Amino acid sequence: ALAEFLECCNYIFTVIFFIEFLWKIIAFGPSRYFKDKWNQLDFFIVILSIGSIVMEKMKNKHIIPINPTLIRIMRVLRITRILKLLKIAKGIQALLDTIIETLPQIGNLGFLFFLLFFIFATLGVELFGRLECNEEQLCSAIDKHANFQNFGMALLTLFRIATGDNWNSIMKDTLRQDDLSYTNKYNFITIISPIYFVIFILMAQFVLLNVVVAVLMKKLEDSNRIIHDNIQINQKIQLDISNQNSIEQSLVNINTLDSKDKQTLTNL
Repeated sequence: ALAEFLECCNYIFTVIFFIEFLWKIIAFGPSRYFKDKWNQLDFFIVILSIGSIVMEKMKNKHIIPINPTLIRIMRVLRITRILKLLKIAKGIQALLDTIIETLPQIGNLGFLFFLLFFIFATLGVELFGRLECNEEQLCSAIDKHANFQNFGMALLTLFRIATGDNWNSIMKDTLRQDDLSYTNKYNFITIISPIYFVIFILMAQFVLLNVVVAVLMKKLEDSNRIIHDNIQINQKIQLDISNQNSIEQSLVNINTLDSKDKQTLTNL
């Protein structure tokens, strides 16, 4: 019963969205309709809704073999319609506009992040790639989900460390003697490990991340100042228009009085 109710609601809302799409495109015209990003979002959701229904019917009738995962993904993507609430929430919309405007600067910082992670991941594989965790050599944080055995896992581990998640335990695991033959040859691991992690934490958490936040805050402050200045300018324009209308009305009244005085003198 619940599945039938949800399917019925799916059909009803799809029809409502399609009717809304038709009314708007008839009222505004195709060119004007698709200029608005919110209308583009509506059109995308309508296509997803109709497409998911058609694909589901074709799958049930065995017309074309369709992966059910694709249908579920199309259904889930329709939740993007909730983004239309951003059109009402002016504060969130201003914040998103600010983030979009700062994307070029954040992109440069993102490239610096990538270089930092790339360098430290390569060093991590070289320094700690031989660490093994087993019953004889227990580890508190390094496991199959966080290790430096290959470059990919090293990147994921560094991302976890950059968030501050149990990074001190990972560093503690790297301080132990891993392989005697390897340690005898490179006996500086216990010395360089704290330096490695401290430098990475300082660079990732306290420098680059704070720079990103500072860029966003500066841009948001500039955006708020521009909005405030525009409001003041609009208020000043409205005041000037009001004063001008008052002056024009006063002149009209004076002209009316002058005409009456002239008419009175003429009658005399």
